[in-house]
Amino acid sequence: MPDPKEHNITDFILAEVLNFLHQKAGHAAAVETLLALEAAENINHIRITDTQFAAGKAFFEKYSRLSLVDALTVACIKDLEIARIYSFDSDFDGIEGIIRLTCPSGD
Repeated sequence: MPDPKEHNITDFILAEVLNFLHQKAGHAAAVETLLALEAAENINHIRITDTQFAAGKAFFEKYSRLSLVDALTVACIKDLEIARIYSFDSDFDGIEGIIRLTCPSGD
């Protein structure tokens, strides 16, 4: 089970974040964020495995409210036995075994 003091970001979520920043704040902000996330000692960059991708595909087919990236995230965190996710995306609500947090305090 992952260390609760560490934070995880998958390759797909990283791409979504950087694409958003690139569009809204520009290339320099996206590069700066990428470099900061890579340098952060308490952030693990997780690459989705083939097994997680297959499970994510099944979640994508099962839950019409989930985007493919969200479904891959569900598969990854279930595989890694992570129960909590920080997200503003309410589509994670009601997924068995996942608790969505909206701020670091856990609220």
